[in-house]
Amino acid sequence: MSTIEEEVAKLRKLANDKPSPAKLKMVEHSLSTKWEGVESVALKVLFAWGGKDAVRLARASLERHWSDKSGWAIRAQAIKVLTKHITARDTAWVGELEQKAKSTPLMLHELRYLTARAQEFAGNLD
Repeated sequence: MSTIEEEVAKLRKLANDKPSPAKLKMVEHSLSTKWEGVESVALKVLFAWGGKDAVRLARASLERHWSDKSGWAIRAQAIKVLTKHITARDTAWVGELEQKAKSTPLMLHELRYLTARAQEFAGNLD
C-alpha cells in the first residue's frame, strides 16, 4: 500500500471517531497536501465531525482553492462541510464570499447552497 493509500485509510477511520486535538492535527495536515484525493477525504472527515474547527478548516480550504481553475472538486467538498455546519455567527463572512463571487457566475453557482443556508440564519435573526 502506498503512502497516499495509507493516509486515506487512516483518514477514513477518523470519520467514525470523535475528534481530538491529535486527530484534528492529522486532518489539518492532510488538508495541506498536494494530493487532491487526500484533501477531499480530509474534508469528508470534517463533514462527519462538524463543529467550529470543521468550519474553520473547511473555510480555509475553500479560500485556498478559490482561484484554482481545477479546484472545483475541493471547493465542492469544502462547501458541503460548510453548508452543513455553519451557524448564525458565520453569516457575515458567507455574505462577503458571495459578494466576492459575483464577478464569476460559476463561483456563485458553486456557493448557492451555502449562501441559502446563511440566508436562513439571517432570516431567523430578524
